[in-house]
Order: sequence, then structure tokens, then C-alpha cells
Amino acid sequence: KTLDENLRTVDEVAEYLRVSTTTVYTLVRDGRLRGMKVGRAWRFLPGDVDAYLKRTREEQPADDQP
Repeated sequence: KTLDENLRTVDEVAEYLRVSTTTVYTLVRDGRLRGMKVGRAWRFLPGDVDAYLKRTREEQPADDQP
């Protein structure tokens, strides 16, 4: 696959994370989720989304995890 085929849209990331698109934009604005602007649209590499999930999991106290 080419890089372009791997890029995810805001809608795809929101669906994957099960959050709203507004939350995705907030995560990007706050620097917690890495993304890139392509023209006027945000795009995300799957590895960056997975890295965000890993960091989020590591930041949670052990007693918050199931």
C-alpha cells in the first residue's frame, strides 16, 4: 500500500476510537493525537492512532483498567 492508502480520515478515526469527530479535533488541537493536514482536511496514520491508544492506556492508573 502507498502512504495515501494508509491515511485515515477524521470520520474513520472517530469511528475506530468510538468518539465524536469533535473529540478527534480536540485531541489533535491539544497535541495528544498526531495528524497532518492534507489540503484543508486532516489525515492520520494508523500507527499514530495506535500510539495514542497505547499512551492513553499507560497513563491510566492500574485500578481503572478492567
